[in-house]
Parts: sequence; C-alpha cells; structure tokens
Amino acid sequence: IGLVKTANIKSRKNARPGDLICVTDNLGESALGLKIILEKLIRDADALELVRRHHRPTPNLNEGAFLSEFSGVHAMMDTSDGIALDLPRIISESKCGARIDVEKIPRSALLTRVCKNIGFDSHELVLTGGEDYKLLVTVDPAEIDLVQSEFERKFHRPLSVIGEIFEAPNKVQFALNGSPYPPENLGFQHFQS
Repeated sequence: IGLVKTANIKSRKNARPGDLICVTDNLGESALGLKIILEKLIRDADALELVRRHHRPTPNLNEGAFLSEFSGVHAMMDTSDGIALDLPRIISESKCGARIDVEKIPRSALLTRVCKNIGFDSHELVLTGGEDYKLLVTVDPAEIDLVQSEFERKFHRPLSVIGEIFEAPNKVQFALNGSPYPPENLGFQHFQS
C-alpha cells in the first residue's frame, strides 16, 4: 500500500530516555465533536464545527513524512486512540517510561471555548480523546530546536513539547501544573464492551 525509505522508518520502539515528547497539532476536537453528537449538546456554530471536525479529521500525513527525515526524531505514531492509550504503546515497546504535562497539550481556542460553555474539562479531552490523527513524536533534546524551527517554518504552527521519556519501564505519569493528574478514563479501547 505504500513505500518508505528504510532509514526514515520511525517505529514505536525507538524512544530513548531523555527524548522530548511532542505532538504535531491541537488535540481533543474530534472527541468533543463526538461528545456533542452522542449527548445531543448545544448546536451552535462552534458545536457544528466540532462535529464536522469529528466526521472529517485531517490526518498529519505530510507532517509525518517531513518529521521522518530527521535523525533526531526517534519514535512516532498517530493519536488515533488518545495520548493516554497511545503513549503507553510507545513506552512499552521502547522499554522506558514517560511523563506528560497535561497543561502543555495544545488545544484550539474553539475547543477551550466550547468546553467552558458546556462545563467540560478540556484537559481530559486532550489527554484521552482520539480520532484527531495527529502525531505523537519523541525527539532527541539535542535536536529539538532544529526540528521545531523547521516544522514551524514548513507547517506554520508549533511542534509542541508536552513531556519527556525517562528510564522506568512502562511507567507513565500525567501531571497538571506539577500535581498528579490521573485521567478519568484512558480513551477508546478496541474490542472492549
């Protein structure tokens, strides 16, 4: 179904202690769009735009191809099931641990505004919401400035650092402004009833 240069393959198993964890775009919009549909919430222009984004996500295919060219990018995968589920897949295969600073996960003004209007926690959405199809990437800290500046030059938005990989196999920590932040759920789990 496609071709890739062997040298550019970025699997889940190549994250290294010290790597910075990044995401390529805002998260949580698809999950909030789905919540609006399922719970029959507000139907103003903002809500309808989130529903549209749920039905028509924009996968970061070009961003993935671009980032794969950098040797300092070690591991990469999409956020189809949400960071709370997808990050453990990276650290399990890489045999390390990770810390996420939830307040650093990028979110749009649209998502923030609608969450405030309906009284919903945007932190929970950006951490556990899936189907945005953005990318979760680990980057060598010695190359982060180059990767971020080139990414922003090409895509006109930041490559956001949201955490770090460390040496503690299969341990994931979520913090909000320095305090532990356990998500209420882990997001969508395939084949679970």
